[in-house]
Amino acid sequence: MALTDTLRNGLDRYRIGPKVRELRTRKRMGLAELGAHTGLSAALLSKIERGRMYPTLPTLLRDRSLKAHRAGRPARGAPGR
Repeated sequence: MALTDTLRNGLDRYRIGPKVRELRTRKRMGLAELGAHTGLSAALLSKIERGRMYPTLPTLLRDRSLKAHRAGRPARGAPGR
């Protein structure tokens, strides 16, 4: 299903792809390594980083859980938090 220009522009304002890439490179992780941690393919992660695909909410939550896990703390909203 194609996104409307309005929806695409709204999603672009969040800069999801560039933020994922920034976090990944800051942690010195490759796409394959991030994929191994999140269960997402390197190809999908690459598309997200380049703005060719917008992640679903469950996909974003996987990435958020990884970020918290790598920092040694549970993600907000995670069980036990």
